[in-house]
Amino acid sequence: MRWIVSYQKIDQDRISRLFQNSVRTTQMEDVHVYALNLDLNKLLYGHHELRYGLEITANQVNSKAQQLNLSNFQTLAAKTRYGDLGNNLFTEGIYLSHAWEISPQFIFHEGLRFTANQLSSQFGDTAFYRSPYKTVSLQNQALSGNIGLTWTSENKYKCALLFSTGFRSPNIDDMSKLFESSNNVLIVPNPNLQPERVSNLECNLSKRIGHVFRFDASVYYTKLYQVLVMAPYTINGSDSLYYNGSNKSLQALQNRDRGYIYGVSLGFQYQINTSFSMFGQYHYTYGVTP
Repeated sequence: MRWIVSYQKIDQDRISRLFQNSVRTTQMEDVHVYALNLDLNKLLYGHHELRYGLEITANQVNSKAQQLNLSNFQTLAAKTRYGDLGNNLFTEGIYLSHAWEISPQFIFHEGLRFTANQLSSQFGDTAFYRSPYKTVSLQNQALSGNIGLTWTSENKYKCALLFSTGFRSPNIDDMSKLFESSNNVLIVPNPNLQPERVSNLECNLSKRIGHVFRFDASVYYTKLYQVLVMAPYTINGSDSLYYNGSNKSLQALQNRDRGYIYGVSLGFQYQINTSFSMFGQYHYTYGVTP
């Protein structure tokens, strides 16, 4: 049994000023991350191994902003990058995995994980842009898993076949971020985001030749559902908002129906002597979203 209790504090500030402009804008984010992990391992009769546990995380983001006029040192209000009344993300997960050594050549393994997420962002001051909402919230759950088989031969061939599913819930940066990007575009929150889901099939092959040479190859295909992409957006039928002195075109993260990624990887390693080794790798990846 292993327990891990952790805390992390991150200060992330952005200071910006246009060339020869007397006004300097400071956006300050204080991030507090709390986590609890419990991992357990159990060996069972008949070459079986169980791994199970839980994970609980809490992310709190406090966002502040101000403008300073450097000519008279007057302090002015400014737009925060995230919700100015607080942003919170809670994640709870439990998992169970099992490995069975069928024989010295074959190992069968499978696993399940259940994850729940709760997110909320509160916007108090919307004077800098005409937002139709003051709260962004999200709750979702998902069950993901994997199943695979590994074969090892007596002449040092190793082959692994794996099928898995995945799940990624929108985080605070996805749901509540507001900032001005290049090309006069304003990125705004989208309260209607849904989680991304994925299924993946991959095959890995490796071969050792003596104690000096190793060859690896893998190929995979990944299918994505409700994939998050940045795209033009409208608020109350308008595709632009007045922000920071001018009208900006709107964009936001949005779910698209499907996408896919496939790729191949090749590699080798040669141990020249006890002090030197040589290795090389080749990767090819291709992805498409509608």
